[in-house]
Amino acid sequence: MSTRKIMIILAISICTLLYLKSDVQAENIVKSVYFYSPTCSDCMMIEKAFAKISNSNVLYLDVSDTSNLNLFFSFCDTYHIDEKERSVPILFVGETVYSNAENIIQSIENGVVDKNTENLLVDINDIKAKGNFTQSDDTKLTIVYLFIAGLLDGFNPCAVAMLLLLISLLGFVNDKKKIIKLSISFISGIFITYYLIGTTLYSFVSKIDFSIVNFVIKYFILVLCAVLFVLNLIDAINSCKMKHQKVVLQLPKRIKKFNKHLMQKVVSVQNRRFVYFIYFGLGVAISFTEFMCTGQIYLPVILLMSQTQNISSIRICFNFFIYNTAFVLPLIIISIIAINKDKVISISSIFVERMYLIKILNAIFYFILGSLVLYLFIL
Repeated sequence: MSTRKIMIILAISICTLLYLKSDVQAENIVKSVYFYSPTCSDCMMIEKAFAKISNSNVLYLDVSDTSNLNLFFSFCDTYHIDEKERSVPILFVGETVYSNAENIIQSIENGVVDKNTENLLVDINDIKAKGNFTQSDDTKLTIVYLFIAGLLDGFNPCAVAMLLLLISLLGFVNDKKKIIKLSISFISGIFITYYLIGTTLYSFVSKIDFSIVNFVIKYFILVLCAVLFVLNLIDAINSCKMKHQKVVLQLPKRIKKFNKHLMQKVVSVQNRRFVYFIYFGLGVAISFTEFMCTGQIYLPVILLMSQTQNISSIRICFNFFIYNTAFVLPLIIISIIAINKDKVISISSIFVERMYLIKILNAIFYFILGSLVLYLFIL
């Protein structure tokens, strides 16, 4: 075979390969982008619909990944989607947006995704390269809500009563600075334990990806808020009438007795070397025994956070830090005020007399939280 023929064959082969490559690239151009979350019940139904088609032009992006979340906000900005409607699942097909499960499934079944020839309004590769992302501006509001919820939980009579009991039992300590240090050790134990309880429960609940379970959780939060709203109103009425024995939302007498006995044992320990670690451990123990009381606000907040997608791990940790900082803030302030032993009784009296106000504030909190769940996840 002559050199000329070989060159012609090579030229034809190269042209053929280039044509095939360009054809494959044309077929693989992303013309549809679907944003989803692994914990979204609607997303699971849509996933089944996508399984029935074989379109390589669809890009599937999980918003639990921070980079995908940033891209999600960029798409929302480009397609001029209202802040309230920026949620998953959402499908971008060419220049069209499908923003609920019914519409998305219908578009898939009707062949809209397969037959689409329009290009997206967003150049995905260009956005990723430039890092031109716009994030939702709800961070400040979320921090405020969490801080208020934690602060309200911190004024829980159960938590305050235990702190005042501890300070009153430290009557033999004449050094006021030492009382503050012991109180801070106790409060630190509470803070770290509550932080770990919150992040652990959140991690467990948020990983549940069964649609029926997610559906149940949303209604469970709603029912829980409704029940706690009513019970707090009943407790407010009984507290106002000074019928504290009829207050429903309080620790059982056995746990109160156990906590008091535990505190008396700890206070009697005179080991100076490990005294701060012992009081820290006391805070840890009290956190678990009082969770059924103080957790009445904490648990709904954790469950609500688990149902809210588009949150990075750093943001989750920061949210729990804000909540628990607000939770222990009243305890720190009260411990400083109550160093004067005479003020312990007066502070206790104030909380008993004003307990109905705390119950009313709790009722308002559950009403707002329940309304929020109803609006965001159910209606």
